[in-house]
Amino acid sequence: MKKLIVAILLFSLLLSFTALAEGKITVEQKKLVTFESDWEAYFFAKVANTGDSPCYVQNGCKLVGFNDDDVVFTEDYINTYPSGILLKPGEYAYMYDSILEDALKTNPVTDYKFSVKADSHGSEYDRLDCTAEIQYSEANNYGNDIFVTFTNTTDSTLYKFCLVAALYDSNDELIYVNGDSSSALGIHPGSTVTVKVSINSDLAEYYVRNKLTPSTADAMVFVPRK
Repeated sequence: MKKLIVAILLFSLLLSFTALAEGKITVEQKKLVTFESDWEAYFFAKVANTGDSPCYVQNGCKLVGFNDDDVVFTEDYINTYPSGILLKPGEYAYMYDSILEDALKTNPVTDYKFSVKADSHGSEYDRLDCTAEIQYSEANNYGNDIFVTFTNTTDSTLYKFCLVAALYDSNDELIYVNGDSSSALGIHPGSTVTVKVSINSDLAEYYVRNKLTPSTADAMVFVPRK
């Protein structure tokens, strides 16, 4: 009888630990770039699953910019690229958005809040190994790019893929994120391709003006899971 009671207690304890295991999405880095007397802004973020089990990243995360206590803009559709991605514990993803808001012309953003949550629904992707290289010159605001190279290691011609590239400065701070995708170009098994992700000229000017030196690049390539 005692053995049965001990077994029941151990089973109950195991269930309680299982219930406690869950995914948690944490913002590891974020950056909002605004320009004086301009209605455009950029937002970049790196988020990670710091929980104990896989989870999806919520679609439609919220970003709010403030001027002191006044709301300057609100964005309700900040997503990962690709959106709603599944992250295992320790994995990360990038998010980015371009904001167009007339109020930015006359109301400088003094603070901002960004919220992101874990979700139980989303999309699953396979990842392909890739490399990322930077071509950047402070002397020229144009022609600055991140080159992402990957090989189709699957057994079939690859028509659908998406990639995301991120740029960090010399202090390992995130300063740029952008993505690209294709559903028409066929990449044959074993073939290697390089995709150019361009850095906007206004951001290149911003880096020079704020003494930010692009230093390293990161990239990920995703294939929709069948």
